[in-house]
Amino acid sequence: MARAQGRKLAAGIIDHALREGSACDARRAGDIARALGAEVHVTRLDWPEGPRTAQGPARVARYAALARLARAIATGTLFLGHTLDDQAETLLMRADAGSGARGMAGMAAFAPCPIWPQAHDLNLARPLLRWRRQALRDLLRARDVAWLEDPANALSRYARVRARATLAASGESEALAALADANAADAADADRAAREFLARYVTIDAEFAEVRRVTSDGACARGLSALATAVGGAAREPSPVAVARLAARLLAGQDATLAGARFRAGDTVGVSRDPGGVLGRRGGGSRLADLALPAGETVVWDGRLALTAQAPGWSATACDAGTLFPNQRHALGAQLRPQLRPQLRPQLRHGAQTASLGEAPVAARWLVGERVDRLLWRAGA
Repeated sequence: MARAQGRKLAAGIIDHALREGSACDARRAGDIARALGAEVHVTRLDWPEGPRTAQGPARVARYAALARLARAIATGTLFLGHTLDDQAETLLMRADAGSGARGMAGMAAFAPCPIWPQAHDLNLARPLLRWRRQALRDLLRARDVAWLEDPANALSRYARVRARATLAASGESEALAALADANAADAADADRAAREFLARYVTIDAEFAEVRRVTSDGACARGLSALATAVGGAAREPSPVAVARLAARLLAGQDATLAGARFRAGDTVGVSRDPGGVLGRRGGGSRLADLALPAGETVVWDGRLALTAQAPGWSATACDAGTLFPNQRHALGAQLRPQLRPQLRPQLRHGAQTASLGEAPVAARWLVGERVDRLLWRAGA
């Protein structure tokens, strides 16, 4: 708190509304934060389809709510209280789940929020990541500052609680935190190599990309993973095995799809959104639902396009208008066939009125390049 003097402090408190007494705990947390001089914002999560007691959905809902709060108070960074013990628990759980080396890099002191697209503009800072949990409690006691213990910490059905008990018995928390540091350094090297590959061989144009060279090395694979995720608007990156299969197909001159993106092989590989993910597919896969655009609020359509309506009543609906990839032709026997470049952009609606991007009071910003940068964030860590 001493370092925050002269700055506005805001405390975001999430009531998950998943157990009896959660509202009372949220109020108590708010009282503690106010006593420390913070402006308190309590958000109670809503579960229209029924409570989602699994920790994954609760995590997504929590970060989405905190991202909305961050926009409302004009900040892009959320400070979290994760400790070294939380880091060790995370690594142990990921190891049990068979995570690869990148996942075993654990949490970082500063990183983009991994929830996409709900928290597409939120960064996470963890200033206590080198602290042990007990040392933090000792400090709070010395300063006569109260805190709350989550009752879920006593429920062994949660993987984190079981990991906490294992580490308490083994005493390996420090070693696991050191392993996270080593893996994070390797992940940073991989991201830097991928950025160099993309800078040399890839051009991103709004929602499209063109790849001028595909190789079988790690830099290309890491770059293709980020590119597919960004162009396809996917919530998370594909597995390394799936990326390796993509590179093999492209090297063999075969088209492929991955993470919602379509790769058209040729002298230059064209990358666009897979139409089936937007317009639906015959025999399975539904069309994207219309997206309401609340006035003054930025929302993300299809994980790729940020839209901000200047007036109420607007919505975005999926549509397609095909154009041609420039300077690309595929041989079909003796006949040349032009390669289609699907323009999978939303049509904007206001009652019976329709408009294209740029023809309505709706600001639009493609997020593909920004998403690639956020996926390769360790290169600049």
